[in-house]
Amino acid sequence: MTVTAYRRFSRYAVLQPAHLAVGLAAWSTDVPAAPVVLLWFALAVGSMWSVGLLQADLEVNPAVDDRARRCWRVAAGCGLPVLPAYWLVHVRPRRP
Repeated sequence: MTVTAYRRFSRYAVLQPAHLAVGLAAWSTDVPAAPVVLLWFALAVGSMWSVGLLQADLEVNPAVDDRARRCWRVAAGCGLPVLPAYWLVHVRPRRP
């Protein structure tokens, strides 16, 4: 894995929990909606970009067998924030 790809993975692994936290905070508090929605949308775009990076790494990762690859893809397709978990299990140990 290249240094650039590792940095992008790390960045996206932080964006997905932040996206979830902003959504939950906006839903449960009385914060004005406009700034929160803009922040949530910006984090959503970053989360969408992370899916392509996850799919590409799943395809070339030799440590992931076909069954695990299918499970990771189904979880990502359901919209679950799986990138932080994938980063902890498969990307972090391969740090360049």
